[in-house]
Amino acid sequence: MNSKATRIGVTVVWAVVCVALIVMLGVGVFGKGLGILSWGSRETIMLKEESATADGIAKLNISTSSQDIRIVATDASEFGIRHYGPSDIKEDGLVRVSRDGDTLRVDLPDIRRVRLFGIFIGSERIEVEVPRSWTEGRVTARASSGDIKVESEFRWGGAEFGTSSGNLGISGSLTLREGISASASSGNVRVSDITAASADLKANSGDITAAGTVEVSGSFTAHTSSGDIELQGRISARDVIVETSSGDIDAQEVTAAGFDMKTSSGSLSCDTLTGGGQLKTTSGGIRVHRLNPLSDVDARSSSGGITLTIPPEYPFRFEAATSSGGINSDYDLYYTGRNSRTAFVDNGESPAITVTAEATSGGIRLNK
Repeated sequence: MNSKATRIGVTVVWAVVCVALIVMLGVGVFGKGLGILSWGSRETIMLKEESATADGIAKLNISTSSQDIRIVATDASEFGIRHYGPSDIKEDGLVRVSRDGDTLRVDLPDIRRVRLFGIFIGSERIEVEVPRSWTEGRVTARASSGDIKVESEFRWGGAEFGTSSGNLGISGSLTLREGISASASSGNVRVSDITAASADLKANSGDITAAGTVEVSGSFTAHTSSGDIELQGRISARDVIVETSSGDIDAQEVTAAGFDMKTSSGSLSCDTLTGGGQLKTTSGGIRVHRLNPLSDVDARSSSGGITLTIPPEYPFRFEAATSSGGINSDYDLYYTGRNSRTAFVDNGESPAITVTAEATSGGIRLNK
């Protein structure tokens, strides 16, 4: 009896505590900081505005902790920096602008926006206006937990963007004398209209999208551990290296002297692929709607079919092998192995380019 009464008493006490916490939370959120569980004011205002001369500046470094970064262009000759956030941030939590030699630093102090039992819920960001006339500098922007957005057309020397937990988006076009590095540890990466010496896109857990026209004189790489890779526009590079551990690869037009495209768990599809290199899927099919082979191409699928379309004007030798599935072709096909599991096509006299297709579990189809 006493044990039952004790349990009832404990339950009542916890119920009262829970109700009290809910009430205090409501006061904190809807009363804008009047309760014990104060979340602070949710109103976002401009907290600070500052400008800095572009004369003698070769590098722009921007860093935040949990705040967003937005980079836009200005026709003015100076950099403009604005800090937006809740009205109750104190002086020591405002953006800091400093110059170190030829480097302009824009830093947001790593001071947690914490109230008693609560954290501010709202939008806090740094906006940096970069002069259009500043065309030779290098930009570095890093956020620990926030989005990074580049929303204007720029011409720079180089660029490096990284966020640990946030999305990275470049919606304006970038023309870079050197390379671009863009990474998101836990978020999506999206770029468009890039002209650079090299491009390196990474997402540990998120999708990667390259849209528009991407022209790279060196290597273009896109790697994600868990996510899809979409090359929605035209990618042109010396080398194209695309890999996802768990996701699909979907490309529109890729031109490269050498390409290496792999997915461990997903399908691989390309509308137009020009050059030579490797295509590989561990669990998924491979489909290239138009393959223009300029050097040897090797397509391999462990679990899925392979469909390639090669125009007749390209001289090539096609060699196909499958463990479980048929081999078919619009070209004259010659079977060489038992059960029609291996075959070849010779298009043109003494073709110097070989296209290989191997499927462990799936059929192979060659179209004209």
